[in-house]
Amino acid sequence: MADDPTDRLIDDIIRREGRKFTHDPDDPGGPTRFGITLRTLRSWRKNNRLTAADVRTLKEPEAREILAHKYIVRPGFDQVGSGPLYELLVDSGVNHGVGRAAKWFQRAVGASADGVIGPRTMEAYRSLLARDPGGRPTAVYLNVLNTRNLFYYRILKRDPSQLKYAGGWNRRVGEFILKVGEL
Repeated sequence: MADDPTDRLIDDIIRREGRKFTHDPDDPGGPTRFGITLRTLRSWRKNNRLTAADVRTLKEPEAREILAHKYIVRPGFDQVGSGPLYELLVDSGVNHGVGRAAKWFQRAVGASADGVIGPRTMEAYRSLLARDPGGRPTAVYLNVLNTRNLFYYRILKRDPSQLKYAGGWNRRVGEFILKVGEL
């Protein structure tokens, strides 16, 4: 495992998502490898003609580059600093879309939920941290985690065919529940 927090985070995402190519017809994400979907790969390479075969042959170094750029730097999750909240936001972005994860964070800090982590969002976040005696993001973290859990619940309520993924989702959320003690 790498020493850099971002490298460790990407290691964890790849561990959760898997290194193997998957193309489950019930998975709305479609063909996936390393957490990178066909749609994401098409966007990254700016080529809408890519196919599932291109996802299948995706190499880990490129996947890591995509994860770092599209799910950490571009949405601005790296601005929250390293630690459990950073990890939760990035993992949520990979699993649910960065815009949705950004909105969850924005709502948790009391900022306008436009899906863009900018100066106003970060000022709202810093203001919350300043009010906490330990300067910890515990309330924000728990709010985002709860929102993520409710999102899974709504998926299952709306589409029971997704129940086959519930065990994996529970394990994924469980990892983040255990991180509460690190805040």
